Amino acid sequence: MWRYFAFPDERDTVILIMSWEFVNLVLLFGAPGALLEHRQRRSSVRIPCRYTAEIHAGGRHLIAETYDLSLEGVWLRLSPASAAWLKERPPACVRIYSPRTKFRRITTGRIPAQIQGIITNTIG
Repeated sequence: MWRYFAFPDERDTVILIMSWEFVNLVLLFGAPGALLEHRQRRSSVRIPCRYTAEIHAGGRHLIAETYDLSLEGVWLRLSPASAAWLKERPPACVRIYSPRTKFRRITTGRIPAQIQGIITNTIG
């Protein structure tokens, strides 16, 4: 700041240098944020999405909606009656449909399914 007022002929250079130093200062304060980033606990990333899913269980087809997808599984929302049905009968497979694809089906085959848990209470 002193140089800005002491040497009026060099003001444009001083402004350029001060703005560059401001950028360096922002990067300096942002670096610890990158160091303190939390490690991801999941082995694969979960992607939120809304697709229609069909669950095959006990000779019956149940309709559900996907909540999110990952390489290792899918989180499905379904009715309480369907959840009660799945508690007694393990699902054989799941098909996921997308309204944006030409043939309305994402998968070419059936995805083997296994229930990890059922949440019966809902919020909202």
